[in-house]
Amino acid sequence: MCSRFFKIMILAALILAPAAGDPPLHAQEPSAIRVWGGTPTGAWGPMMINISEKLKKTFPGVPVSAEPAGGSSAILGVAREKGELCIAVSFTAAKAYFGKPPFKNAESNLRLLATLFDSPMQITVLESTGIKKIEDLKGQRINFGRKGFNSDILGQTILNEYGIKINDVKAQYLGLGAGSVSMKNGQTDASFRGTAIPTADIIDLSNARKINQLSIDDQVIDRILGKYPGLTRSTIPAGTYKGIDKPVKTISAPAVFLVQAKSPDDVVYKILQTVVDNRDTLVQVYAPMKQVTPEKMTTEIGIPFHPGAIKYYKEKGHLK
Repeated sequence: MCSRFFKIMILAALILAPAAGDPPLHAQEPSAIRVWGGTPTGAWGPMMINISEKLKKTFPGVPVSAEPAGGSSAILGVAREKGELCIAVSFTAAKAYFGKPPFKNAESNLRLLATLFDSPMQITVLESTGIKKIEDLKGQRINFGRKGFNSDILGQTILNEYGIKINDVKAQYLGLGAGSVSMKNGQTDASFRGTAIPTADIIDLSNARKINQLSIDDQVIDRILGKYPGLTRSTIPAGTYKGIDKPVKTISAPAVFLVQAKSPDDVVYKILQTVVDNRDTLVQVYAPMKQVTPEKMTTEIGIPFHPGAIKYYKEKGHLK
């Protein structure tokens, strides 16, 4: 009797046990999904909130939250295991990954989920200031957006290539909308703004004041691209803004989605799948998402892709 009982138990165990190498019957669910990036009133915030709502359906029963943050804060939130997904710009993300200033340490827990849309640096000046080229910005009142964000970090990088340090200008950190209002009122001479085009507040400014946008010299672009991962050459087409009838040469730091290297492959796979499956909805929330194509998403920026993302792209035929 006892012998028969043990035979039955062994047979049951063999039937129920997965074959060697097979995935578990139930993939491990995350304890929480925290989505970092943007603010509710900012350009990216509503999109990230929308993604967090979609992820609630992907991970039923798992707490999903949208954390209002941007720039370095969002990147560090993911890198230091306080978030599972964030949106950032490639230039700042690559600086964090490699431990370049303003980051003190290499954030090796970062992995790339997808490259998104271009965010060209727009150097906008009031025509009344007489500023014609980047060298003329020395001593001027310049809005860099928010301290520690992409426009600030990349803006200072560009100025440094022209021999202009932050102490050589009258730096302002007025944010986005307030910065444009300050330019309208003649209290700010110029601004650095790295974001998708056309930009609503610059359109509004061009309707109120005569503006120009400054090109970056080709040799300076070459030097910057040679020094810093995550940047690309870009052109703002003529006619993008009122009164600017010539193309503007600049550089772009594409927006990217980042995840933790430590996140399980199946979790990252599902996050990416959710984003792709809801692309059309995201375009309605934030129009630049229409730039997102398989080719764009798999563009390398110097940070390794997460294995879960690689699996997804290979299954869809977007990577070999």
